Amino acid sequence: EFMAISAYLVAGTYERTLCGYSLDAEGSFSPIFNQPAHLGPVKAVASAGRYLVSGGSDEEIRVFNLRKRVEVGSIMQHNGPITCLKFFKSTHLFSGSEDNSICVWKSKEWECLAVLAGHTAGVCDLDVHNSGRVLLSCAKDNTIRLWDLIKARCILSTKGPPATALRWAPSGDSYAAACR
Repeated sequence: EFMAISAYLVAGTYERTLCGYSLDAEGSFSPIFNQPAHLGPVKAVASAGRYLVSGGSDEEIRVFNLRKRVEVGSIMQHNGPITCLKFFKSTHLFSGSEDNSICVWKSKEWECLAVLAGHTAGVCDLDVHNSGRVLLSCAKDNTIRLWDLIKARCILSTKGPPATALRWAPSGDSYAAACR
C-alpha cells in the first residue's frame, strides 16, 4: 500500500506576512494559511515540533502554534532586525540580529537564557552543533565565531572572507560557510 507523504513549506514575505503551504505526495501545493506577522518584512523563519517562529525588521520574534494555526505571542530582546532563527530540537531557539547579538531562548516559556555578544556587526547566520553544546555564527564583521553554549561565551573567532551562511556537517566534525 502506498503511504502518502506530505510536507509543509512556510515563506516569509516583504509584505509582512507568513504563507504556509502543504505539499502532497503527487507534488501539488495547497495553501493552508496566509498570516499577517510583522510590521515590516519577514527576514527569518524556523520551525520545530508544534512551533513556528518568524523574525522581522520590526525587531520581534513571533511565535505560532502550527498544529492549532494560532499565534502564541511575541518575544522581544533584540534592538535590531532579526536576521536568523534556528531551533535545537524543540527545546531551544537561537536568534541572531542586526544588533550584533545572539539570544538563546528556552522554548515553551520563551525565556531568554543568555545573550551572546562579541560580533561587531550584524549577525548573518548561525547553526547549532548536533551535540547542543556549541554554536557557530557569522556576521558582517567578517568573522566566524564558535560559542560555548554551556558557558555562554565565544571560544574561537576567525576573520576571513565575509560569510553569509554556514552549516555544520551532519557528522559534526566540520562545517561549510558560504561567502559573498
